[in-house]
Amino acid sequence: MVIDPSFEKLERELISAYEQILSSRRQETLLQMQALTMREKPIRTAMKAGLGEVRRLVQEAFRSAGIPDPEDRTILFWLGECFATYPWL
Repeated sequence: MVIDPSFEKLERELISAYEQILSSRRQETLLQMQALTMREKPIRTAMKAGLGEVRRLVQEAFRSAGIPDPEDRTILFWLGECFATYPWL
């Protein structure tokens, strides 16, 4: 399988941006991890909306860059970052 260098560059930039957010907003990141375990509907709704927005932004970045199958690439990107960030998942 040949991977387009522009995709690899975009993916590295997205990972770097995500890592910067994690390091600069540590308290919010910890709160987000705790919120993933909450059962209260308003909290789960807010978490779902926030994660959906991140997914939308990543997918739009892939789409704008002309990456084939942006929906599938977004899922793979998201899963990779989640497991890298939260290895216990």
